[in-house]
Amino acid sequence: MSNRRQSGFGIIGIIAIILVVGVLGFVGWRVFTAQSNNTGNNQTNNAQTDPNAGYVVIKEWGVRFKPVGGLNGVEYNVSGNATTFTTQQLKRLDANCSGQLSGVTVLGRIDRSTAASVPHYPASFAKVGDYYYYYHSPEATCSDDASVQAIETAGIQYFKNSIATFEVAQ
Repeated sequence: MSNRRQSGFGIIGIIAIILVVGVLGFVGWRVFTAQSNNTGNNQTNNAQTDPNAGYVVIKEWGVRFKPVGGLNGVEYNVSGNATTFTTQQLKRLDANCSGQLSGVTVLGRIDRSTAASVPHYPASFAKVGDYYYYYHSPEATCSDDASVQAIETAGIQYFKNSIATFEVAQ
């Protein structure tokens, strides 16, 4: 008589283990991809709910405007009730176009006042809350370079068109 002692797993046991691992892997993969998709949607929804996205927001005054096409990288400098504007491109092309030099207005200056009309000011272009806003064009170009002057001149026109959308920031 032979005494055959078997130990270990049989073929059926091995197939059962492979099936269980496969099913668990598949379920885990489905849960992971579903979770990844939900996270991506939440990030997209958060980006879409920023009410100031695409606007230049003057935080100090609580107002904003939407730049028209062609006006990119707008930067501003607030000094009391006056704000001057430039663009990153103009700043990069000529240091005088940085908007930080006293007496140099690049794209223009916006003043705000609680008065409906101010002597020696142009007509206000917007009233937001308790303030009237006045635009002042630059009196001279910020650069001696003709190509920079052309970019600044186009930027001024884009800026004038953009401030027509002046409103309360969200």
